[in-house]
Amino acid sequence: MSPARPQVADDEPNDRYGYSCYVLLIPAPAEIIDAQQAIWRRYPSPRTAIPAHITVKGTFVQITDFDELLERVQEVMTGVQQFWISFENAEVEWREKAGVLVAPVFQEIQNLHDRLVQEISPISKLRYPDDPYQVHMSLTSNYDPEELLEVESAFDEFDPGSGFQATAVELWARVGPSVGGKWGFMKRYPLLT
Repeated sequence: MSPARPQVADDEPNDRYGYSCYVLLIPAPAEIIDAQQAIWRRYPSPRTAIPAHITVKGTFVQITDFDELLERVQEVMTGVQQFWISFENAEVEWREKAGVLVAPVFQEIQNLHDRLVQEISPISKLRYPDDPYQVHMSLTSNYDPEELLEVESAFDEFDPGSGFQATAVELWARVGPSVGGKWGFMKRYPLLT
């Protein structure tokens, strides 16, 4: 018997709030987004994507109450201070169809991630494993093998710098499937200075 395939959110139907899936993220600064999007313009992917960011709580679906989700996230975010996301010792990993910048996990982001998982799990279904948490920035995805080689070489030029200051966490939601759908910004939770 083969192992069960994990459920993914690629083709999750829209829920009663009109969204197929949700993610909590830390947006990257404009210069990193601009560098990433310059490559995206040269090598467009059919998969809908969110501009450069660090995922804090990966994809979750089928929330039971949207207002409760907002309240639970706000409760977690209350009192969270800004912190530095370091790309020292970060590495780009090229997977089957995608590239991801993986950075070392540090205590502030691990704690934030763990608290969000604890609060969101009772009112949603998590679509990807969260343990161990991996600090990562998706660079690009959904290319066939020949295209991926070209995209890999384009990202050789990509330099996200030494890291950036996390100033907010944002809730994003997708309408429709991963190919043909659209991600949209929902709410910003500023971090304290």
